[in-house]
Amino acid sequence: MVTNCHHKNPLGFAFCVTCGESITTSRCPRCGFACDQRFIFCGGCGRELQALNSGAEIMSAMPAPMQTRVRRYDLAALMVEYELEAASKGSNGKVNQDDIRAMLEMMQKK
Repeated sequence: MVTNCHHKNPLGFAFCVTCGESITTSRCPRCGFACDQRFIFCGGCGRELQALNSGAEIMSAMPAPMQTRVRRYDLAALMVEYELEAASKGSNGKVNQDDIRAMLEMMQKK
């Protein structure tokens, strides 16, 4: 991938080895080709990629293990959010089983 410093980095690198710029890629939902976030069309099959801004479509394009990590992160972020909100309202800020169940239901609706 070519970055703003114009260094051609090998496919799969996360950062430019010359300037340190992040090289973010996503996978085409049609063919799985690794595409730079700046691409308008997939280099593998030609599919338009601008529609990939939807969270659900991005999740479906990720490999299953990565989807699991993202969901774990979402749950952890929700728990921290809940604890901070509860603490600001004067409660003990502890999360119980009912709270976790409610958070999981919220995540499934996303």
